[in-house]
Amino acid sequence: MRLTAYERRVARCMAGAIFPKTAPALPGGEEVATDAFLEEWLARAPARMRLGARVALWAFALAPLLLIGRLALGTSLDGEVRDRYAAAWMSHRLYLVRSLGLFLKAMASFAYFRDPRVQAALSLPGA
Repeated sequence: MRLTAYERRVARCMAGAIFPKTAPALPGGEEVATDAFLEEWLARAPARMRLGARVALWAFALAPLLLIGRLALGTSLDGEVRDRYAAAWMSHRLYLVRSLGLFLKAMASFAYFRDPRVQAALSLPGA
């Protein structure tokens, strides 16, 4: 499955929100090739999962107004506001929103922990 240029940007931004740069030895989520991982992973995924991934990415891009009351795109948030936005997905009162947040977090985690720099910094097997 090929992501659009904007979906690729959203994927990297979403990973950066979930894995902010906090330690010098670890890359931030935006530095990891989340977009490339998603394209590779979703190329083998069933149609419903591909659709769900696209819905989740677009929801991340378009939901700041609904989740944190900010008229902006998810890709334009940074710092504390982006941290608040990422947390809002996981603490929302609606199960559907929390589930989409968990799906976003899972996709970002798969890509993040697959990166050789992360594996080496954390002394994970395969590094």
